[in-house]
Amino acid sequence: PWNYSVVLTYVFGIINFLGYVTIVGFLGVTEIPIITRQVDEKVRNDLQTIREYRDPGAFNAWGVTLMFNIFFILMHKANYPHLDATGLYLFLVLGINLPWTVYCCRQYVVVPNTPHTRRFAIVYDLAVGRPFFRNHVLLMMWSVQGFLNSSYFTLMLLDIINNSDMLADIIRSIVRPLPALGMIFYTFIITVIIFATFGLENFEEHFVYDEYFGDEEAVGCHNVVSCSWLIFYKGVPAGDLGEVMDSVDRTSPSFLWRLLFDLCFFIWVGGELARMARTHQHIQAPSLSPSRPPSAALQHHHRPHARHLRGAARGGGHARRYLDQPVLRVRSHACVVR
Repeated sequence: PWNYSVVLTYVFGIINFLGYVTIVGFLGVTEIPIITRQVDEKVRNDLQTIREYRDPGAFNAWGVTLMFNIFFILMHKANYPHLDATGLYLFLVLGINLPWTVYCCRQYVVVPNTPHTRRFAIVYDLAVGRPFFRNHVLLMMWSVQGFLNSSYFTLMLLDIINNSDMLADIIRSIVRPLPALGMIFYTFIITVIIFATFGLENFEEHFVYDEYFGDEEAVGCHNVVSCSWLIFYKGVPAGDLGEVMDSVDRTSPSFLWRLLFDLCFFIWVGGELARMARTHQHIQAPSLSPSRPPSAALQHHHRPHARHLRGAARGGGHARRYLDQPVLRVRSHACVVR
């Protein structure tokens, strides 16, 4: 029976792949000329109005972050020469700086006045400015990868994002505030480092990765990096250090200091930072329900009454001031001043 399952998987996989090839080909034929025309038109306009065709300032923040990552890697390698942390180093350089590099390069090219910068601007604007085309290219790539690893076929289910306006609104509500959410995430990082440093200095023996039973030795952390990973993995999601640190007896000399330490983490991470993230996400989230025209009752309630209008024709300045006041139209979610 499993042979039939494999055959069906390959058959449907090939049909799925051919479908995405057709969609990507059609979108490429229609979208690429539009993006090319927009880029060329912008270049013609900017050549007459802009003097500086390149902006070196686009790499300022990128350069600072890259230097920080390099110095961190050197310090980590010097302190732990026998520890293989290649994955961490690759994440810092490629996972953070590489995508940012592409963005900074596009910001650096203010006017793509050369063939190479023109091609780069077209590809970048196509990938960023045409999400429907970009998403189908990714789905086509995952479809190919699915023949090597069947788990990638499950990613085809994400195609619903291309067909649902509600999900598209939800994605936009997450993407739009990314710079602010990135600063909140950075605050989480420095908070974790601070608590890992002070915790390691004063409560090193309290850190534990897992619960242990009987005579088994507890597995803890003994450097800032490992304690930071531990707090990130268990402490931040829970908003409480009780997940990563052993409880302390109230007769212990360090009880009050440990109580203050745990309470500060709970108030700052579990309370303030989480509230900041939720509040900003709520402010940026768009309305997911379509706006409906106001009901007749509401329109009647918020429009000037007929006798006021008749009086306005006879009443002179005071009536005219009344007519000059804004009329409120009540929609499904907000009042719009007209």
